Amino acid sequence: MAKDINLIDFTDIEIYNMVRSRELGRFPNSFWGGVDTLKTAKDLTRHLFEKILKWDINDIKNKTIIDTFYDNRLGGMLKQLFNNNLLDALLNAYPELEDWIEEKKNSKLDDLNNKSDKSDKKRIEYTDEELIENIQQKSIQLNRNPVMREMSEPEGHIYTARFGSWGNALIAAELIEDICAEIDNSEEAINKAQKIIKDFAYEIGRIPTEEEINSLFSEGEIKVYFKSLAGINNYLNEGYTKEELINILNDKRNKLGRNPTNKDIKFPRPIIFIDKFGNWDNGLKEAGLDVN
Repeated sequence: MAKDINLIDFTDIEIYNMVRSRELGRFPNSFWGGVDTLKTAKDLTRHLFEKILKWDINDIKNKTIIDTFYDNRLGGMLKQLFNNNLLDALLNAYPELEDWIEEKKNSKLDDLNNKSDKSDKKRIEYTDEELIENIQQKSIQLNRNPVMREMSEPEGHIYTARFGSWGNALIAAELIEDICAEIDNSEEAINKAQKIIKDFAYEIGRIPTEEEINSLFSEGEIKVYFKSLAGINNYLNEGYTKEELINILNDKRNKLGRNPTNKDIKFPRPIIFIDKFGNWDNGLKEAGLDVN
């Protein structure tokens, strides 16, 4: 049984690494049910092939079998999102392989997955309206919104392939609200949101909690501006410019009446300054502060 995971503390890849190493027994229950499901699948598949297995494109073409996913704890993803259709999973992760995958399908030499032709036919047979009606009828039958694995004739992966994610399919069926529809996604609005979260983290001296983030942004704003709660964590650890860090150093200098040390600034973490400037003193110099 998986231990409790606060998603704000970990990226999707970090969670996958814990699952693969069996530090976690399984993925959190909601992991494959988000609106960015296919993007998550793409990121983890590429991470497996490129960072863990160290494969190049030719290796992926020649070595990948279904067991590759199951042996590396992505079998549930393959089954839930792609109905064990290996070629669909590869195409999702590597759009540049489209011609090769189509050749495999068209030549009927699909040694990787003998279900691909059947999957393609199903995908073509259903119109958007029919798929939406299926979801709505399932919702009435269950008296709640269905999850993807509960869909059959066609299977759930047909819906995600058509609409981009299960969340998008539920939106199309008008079973959930498109929480991002009315959010201002202009560059100005994004920059403003990023400044708000940075200023807040600096003020409290740490990564904000989920409750604190929810007091600053709506769920739709979080998705539009940062993609996810974990995305805020990533942004606060990686998204600082030199100018922003210099402003922080000068602000701290004005408040302390002396040059700040790396112990005076709790957030951003000192390592962020060191990574950006090379060392702490270089940051002080670039901020125009005298260094003895």
